[in-house]
Amino acid sequence: MIHDLLFAAAQRGGARIAVVDGDRELSYAELDARSSSLAAAMADRGVEPGDRVGLLLEKSLEAVIAIYATLKAGAVCVPLDDQAPLRRLAYIATDAGIRCLVSSEAKADVCRGMLVEGVPLQTLIGLAGKPNGERSQEWLPWSSVDRFPPTPPPVAADPDALAYILYTSGSTGEPKGVTLSHANCLAFVAWAAGEVEVMQNDRLSSHAPFHFDLSTFDLFAAASGAAAVVLVPRELSIFPVMLARFIAEKSITVWYSVPSALTALVLRGELDRTPLPMLRVVIFAGEVFPLKYLARLMGLVPKPRYLNF
Repeated sequence: MIHDLLFAAAQRGGARIAVVDGDRELSYAELDARSSSLAAAMADRGVEPGDRVGLLLEKSLEAVIAIYATLKAGAVCVPLDDQAPLRRLAYIATDAGIRCLVSSEAKADVCRGMLVEGVPLQTLIGLAGKPNGERSQEWLPWSSVDRFPPTPPPVAADPDALAYILYTSGSTGEPKGVTLSHANCLAFVAWAAGEVEVMQNDRLSSHAPFHFDLSTFDLFAAASGAAAVVLVPRELSIFPVMLARFIAEKSITVWYSVPSALTALVLRGELDRTPLPMLRVVIFAGEVFPLKYLARLMGLVPKPRYLNF
């Protein structure tokens, strides 16, 4: 199963850094334990194998914990765009059949708005508590999650079981859910991590939002090599100079993004004044990369291998 990569990494090097989120970090041992506690909390609140669990979180340590916890509980991870309009979120939650939602106090109003829209949520994790007059949903704050033992519920291994449902943009109509099984995800990660030769001392970028399929490489290829994944703040995408500095300061060795982010670095990232000596692989996918900008990038940053996924 795809989350077994986390357990294996924790066994090989539990003290190694798994996730970097600004000034916060989690080791593999900590990520394994905290995601197991959250999986146990989910099971305690009625989440069963095959259930859909929505994740309405900013890119953060908590989001990574929630992804692994959902998979450990045998449930299906449905990451939601935390910047999306309420109507879209309510539509996806209803269409996917989400019964458990993991969120945060920052999104409390959105969560309550989904209830008003008629989304039949049974459990909300990560919010402090229901207000007076709220319906009978279970509410569990993050502060209570760590009280659960770091032992995930026993779940039968089934490689064909769903791991993710990822929703399209809906630009030609309503968003459509695309399913991804554990076997699908493992096959891609095994190939991609091998092609990139992910190693323990690598630091992989996590640029794509977790509701985009590019993010599966970031998280799980890193775990497959017991490497670190560095969460890239959303706002850096509109400030290419700051993004270039971020790549340098965080010593990122493997970068993966859509070509438009790399084109912005070429045009406005001042790469001629920001050396990236640690970067050894640049991967892009999801869009056409105009050759003139790719050639300029390879001229400005000549050391890495460039891979078009």
